[in-house]
Formats: sequence, C-alpha cells, structure tokens
Amino acid sequence: MLADLLRYESFYSSRERDNVVFVSPILSHTKTACLFVFVLRKPITWSFKKVQIIVYWDRGLLKEQAISFENESVTHVIEIVFRDKNVINLLRNNDDPKKITQFYQTVNDMVLSNARSFK
Repeated sequence: MLADLLRYESFYSSRERDNVVFVSPILSHTKTACLFVFVLRKPITWSFKKVQIIVYWDRGLLKEQAISFENESVTHVIEIVFRDKNVINLLRNNDDPKKITQFYQTVNDMVLSNARSFK
C-alpha cells in the first residue's frame, strides 16, 4: 500500500491546505470505501509546508459504492474539513470524537436538506 501511495504521489502530488492533506492510492486496498483521519502529535513537512492532519480515503473494490462514496461522502468531508476551522481545531486538540461526529452530522443534514429543496 505504501508503494502505491508513493507512486500516486509521484504522478499527482497531494497538496497541503490549512494544515490538512488528503491522500488516496491508485489501487483500492479495502473491500469497501473508507476514509481515515490521522491526527499527528506534531506537524510534519509535506511539500514544503507543515501538516498535522492526514485524511486517507480508499475507494474500495465495490464499484457502485465507490462512485457513491466519491461523489457524495468525500465532497462533504472535504467541505467540512477544509471550510471550517472549528473541525481542524477539534482534530488538532484531540477533542471528544463525538463532537466531531455531531458537527459532521449537522453539516451533512444541512447539505441533504438543501439538496432536497432543489428537487
């Protein structure tokens, strides 16, 4: 998996933004789509900038789920993590994961409500 991530980075380097970087492999290494958030104790250098939060997402082997995950869930997570400093601060301060989950659910509900209103 590490070799796959490094190969992907050699083709398309992940960019740091607000102390966060998203990484994804070329090939899937999990059965189902998944997303993991790693919060480092100390920032590391990533493309000449510092990052402390690494978000790894894998599309999984189930094609339909991968498409749905990529088109819906990942966009919400990117929106939440990159657009709201409160989430980044919660992650960096190792706050209660329930707070982050509640915040995510609130934003997700708002996004879904807005999407329904456009139908």
